[in-house]
Amino acid sequence: MGAGAAETDQLDANGFLPVTDHLRALEPTARIVLGAKGAGKSGLFRQLTDSTASKRLGEIADRHRVRATPLDRTAWVTGFTVEGTAFPPPDVLGRRIKTLGKDFRLAWLSLLVRALRSQELNLPLPPSPVAELGDLTASDVTPAVDRLRNEELAVATHAWLDSIERALIDQDRWLFVVYDDLDVLSPDDWTAVHAGIGELVRFWSLTGRRYQRLQPKLFLRSDIYRRVAVGPDIGKIALGGVELRWTAGDIYALLVKRMVNGSEPLRQYLGPAKITFDADPVFGLVPRERTEESFAGFAERLVGRFMGAGPRKGYTFRWIPNHLQDGNGLLFPRPAIRLLDAAADFEERRIRADADALLHHTSLRGALDEVSEARVRELTEHEYAEFPWMATLVTTFREASYGVPMPRREFERALKDVAWRENARPPTTDPTELAEHLEELGIARRRLDGRFDIGDLYLAGFGLKRKGGVARPQ
Repeated sequence: MGAGAAETDQLDANGFLPVTDHLRALEPTARIVLGAKGAGKSGLFRQLTDSTASKRLGEIADRHRVRATPLDRTAWVTGFTVEGTAFPPPDVLGRRIKTLGKDFRLAWLSLLVRALRSQELNLPLPPSPVAELGDLTASDVTPAVDRLRNEELAVATHAWLDSIERALIDQDRWLFVVYDDLDVLSPDDWTAVHAGIGELVRFWSLTGRRYQRLQPKLFLRSDIYRRVAVGPDIGKIALGGVELRWTAGDIYALLVKRMVNGSEPLRQYLGPAKITFDADPVFGLVPRERTEESFAGFAERLVGRFMGAGPRKGYTFRWIPNHLQDGNGLLFPRPAIRLLDAAADFEERRIRADADALLHHTSLRGALDEVSEARVRELTEHEYAEFPWMATLVTTFREASYGVPMPRREFERALKDVAWRENARPPTTDPTELAEHLEELGIARRRLDGRFDIGDLYLAGFGLKRKGGVARPQ
């Protein structure tokens, strides 16, 4: 099945599922695309930069009445990402956000010029002000900002952008500048992150109103958007925004699609599940139905009807999405793919499944712990982790051997006892506010009786325990 990560998977069209609601991100008015980590932003962008897949996505969008631009006449340019060496590293940008203040808006202008100059746009354009801006391939924005403080050069730079807009109109083309990884603009400094995003929003709230064909697409985490979504500037570019969400049916469709397009024996094996497919010329066999119930036969064929001896342990097709969702009820493709991959590893070590099934329910339950641990590692451990402060929280929870659900006062007391590292602190260390922030992120959820709980997607990763449920493999 693979790791399920667009950043590491060699993801071809057969492994990608077009989700109709996600295609609304192709609409020109969708300048902000929201989603939690792992919601599919990187996978979607990768397909958009492939000419064959992009053209087909445009045809699918048109069929579903999504008002996308003609993708054969649409170019996509990266305005910022932490991948590669095209942009200054976050630690440098974090310092510049603090020192430049409101002039960091000029840094975004210089990075836009850099991004556009790095592309073969095939547009009839006058010479750009790139020479006057200095070395735009350097790892810092300060020299370019110093030059852009010169009013004459700033005017010339905007005039050059105007010429790109006119050329796009003349050729009936569109150009979108995509910004990703904005939540790691500055490692461990939320004030700088919010300030940097705020200046980007202000830049495009003014610049974007001048143009119809040159437009931004800001990929933002939903919780960060809620924190910066204040004032008139965000309102000018947020209208028509899109949030990437996955239904249980979408998740099942992705799993089935990767299985049947990657293995002929698996396609034959899943025949009794009675799933209907559309044969797409680019994306391969795509499940036609997208309801959770339509994949009940798939789950039963793979594991069995129940997650134990009978219905009291739960129906398998409901158990899988119920135990993969976060505290906000959101589902993500990567944990679902990892669940089946890890369950197969458990099953290979000690085959327990019935003759007609591939996986035993205890293999699936054991895999859930591995999925949780991998999910928490993603958030805390890689070079540009989005939540490095959670590593300290994980250590504290593991050492204390907490169990959930936990009374509110006890949960807040546990957060108060965390010894935060100076270079890895959460947006707030106030226990009540931090508990609410963990709710907002979907890591914790509050039960009706007021107790705090942690869903299975994060339970094992945080070293927490819960009594009952489906037995784990021994």
